[in-house]
Order: sequence, then structure tokens, then C-alpha cells
Amino acid sequence: MPALNWDTFTLLPGSAERNFELLCRGIVRHNYGSYGVLRALKNQPGVEFHLKLERRSDALGDPGRWWGWQCKWYDLPANGALGATRRKRIEEGIRKTEQHVPGITDWVLWTRQTLTKADQDWFEGLSSTMRLHLWTADEIDNLLVGQASVFRSTYFGDLILTPDFLRERHEYSVAPIRARWQPEVHHVVDAEHSLRRMLGESDSWDELRALGLDLRSQADAAQAAPAVPSIIASSVSDVVETARLFADALERVAEAVRDGDIDLLRDELSAQPRALTAEVATAPRRLRSGNHLVGLYVTNAVAGCREALHLLSKVEEAFSSRVVALVAPAGCGKTHLAAQLTAPTDSRPAGMLLHGRDLHATHT
Repeated sequence: MPALNWDTFTLLPGSAERNFELLCRGIVRHNYGSYGVLRALKNQPGVEFHLKLERRSDALGDPGRWWGWQCKWYDLPANGALGATRRKRIEEGIRKTEQHVPGITDWVLWTRQTLTKADQDWFEGLSSTMRLHLWTADEIDNLLVGQASVFRSTYFGDLILTPDFLRERHEYSVAPIRARWQPEVHHVVDAEHSLRRMLGESDSWDELRALGLDLRSQADAAQAAPAVPSIIASSVSDVVETARLFADALERVAEAVRDGDIDLLRDELSAQPRALTAEVATAPRRLRSGNHLVGLYVTNAVAGCREALHLLSKVEEAFSSRVVALVAPAGCGKTHLAAQLTAPTDSRPAGMLLHGRDLHATHT
């Protein structure tokens, strides 16, 4: 097996720190994701992602063990030490994990380079309720097997697709229809809007942020409205809290869509409720029956929460689509739509456009 080319890795689009975290998370998901529940919530204190085992893994142990990983690129010179600042942040990560994700049994510091003996001795001497582990590029090399072996090519080898390469290939693919395809006068129809949602284009999900802002506004108005009798005051508080929780969730989902972070998106969607509580659902009726002014804002907030549930389910449905067939008679614009969908935008690189007439029975 050829050695990993880290020089190639550093030339990838985006920051090396972010790419290193995505590579490590992908390796864990492909090798160990079937043994438990992998979580990668945004801004998780202490660890970037964690896995709670539900089945025995020869490598990670018995059910109940809970592993968390903090991935650090650390572009250190040969035999370079961590230094006081990095040591302090590592220890802060351990303490934050103990506080915010109680129950984790195994905490992994995953670095590209092997730490110096002094740094290893320091790390192993740290006190914690968790077992502490050091992983390096050796673990990456050893775990790039099976389904995870594709990462050898996509991060280090022949399958690296840069925005410039994709743009060039798209120009080549649209050349035969350039005289007929005029993107300047292109009009977006419902079918294209749905396809762009399935493809995860951030602009097609603008209503996530818009609804989140509206929910915050309604929650603030409900909280600022004149007080109501204590017997129903808890209903107002429940609605305000629920509206703000949905607003936060919509913001995080919108961020995951914008960043193309499918793991994070999957985790955010799985953590959302599927229905409103009875207390929240019946609050508008009880407040309106007493002619309380706050009932108007609560009604709007509850309606927004219902819309949020519907919109989040639409996100989940759209991103669950693996293959989509667009069917229409000849001359209806299928090729033009394909060219438009695969054209590069400000928020993403070009896609791959293959013409059916170029695919023959003898091809693989």
C-alpha cells in the first residue's frame, strides 16, 4: 500500500484543519459507524464527534463504551513540541468533554504527527474520568481499508476533484449544446427548484433561516406581552421556549446545508421532535378563550413551530433521495436543465454532465 501523500492533502481546497477533521470522521463512520450511534453536532464542546457502542467491536470494545475524538492538524516541524498553549487547549477539551458530554469513557486526541516523548508523557499523566488515547497518521493509514479505502484516492490520490478541474470538464461537456443553451435567459421551474433542494444548494433552502428569524420575533413578542394569570403563564413559557429551540435548530440545519456537512445534517434532523407537545399545541386556544393579547403572538409562534416541523421533514426527505429520474418528452429542455444544474455557482463547484448519446453498450 503506498504511503499517504500529506503534501497532496495540504493542497486540497479549504483549510487543512477542517479537511483533517472530515477525513477522521469519515474513517470512523465507515469503520465503526455500524457498531453504534455516531454524533457530530455543531460546536460540540470537547470533541468533534463521538460514538456510543451498541454492539461489540473488536477494536473499540463492548457495548456501553463511548468514544469521543478531538482531531488536531498541528502542522509541527519534525520533533516539534506542542508548547504550553496547545497543551492548555487539549486539557480544556478534556474538561469540557467531562462537563458537557458526561458518560464518554474513551477520549482520543488524534494528530497527524506522533507527539514527542515529553508530550506523550505529559498527556498520559493527565487525570480524567475517561481513558485517554493518542492516535496519529498511523491509525489513518491502517484504517483506510474496506469502504474507507476510497479516502486514499479522494484525499491523497487520483480522485481529488478540484473546482478548477470540474469547471474545465463542465465547459467541455456543454460545448456541443453551447449554441442552444443560454444560461442568461434561463428560467427556474418547480422541477429545478426541487432538484436543487435535493442537491443541497444553500440558496434553495433560504426559508430555513427566514422561518428561524420569524420564530425568534414571535417568541420575543410573546415574552414582552402583558402578563397573564399564573395558571396559564406556563403555557406561554413553553411556547416561547419551543419556538426558540426550533429557531436554533433551523439555523443549525441551514449551516449544515450551506457547509455540505451531511453527517452533521443527519444528526441535527434525527435530534428533532416529530410533534408538538400537548401543552404547546393547545396554548393558543386557551389564551384566546381568555382574550389575552399574548394569544395572538402565541398563535403565530405555534403556527411557525408547525411549519418548522413540516420544513425539517422536507429537508430530511430531500436529502434521503439517492437517485432521481427526470422524465419528459423530447425537446422539453432536459439537457438544458442538466447543463444548468451542473454549472458552477458562487456557493459550489461544477457538477459532472454526461450526455446519454455518448454512452454505449460496450462502455463500463
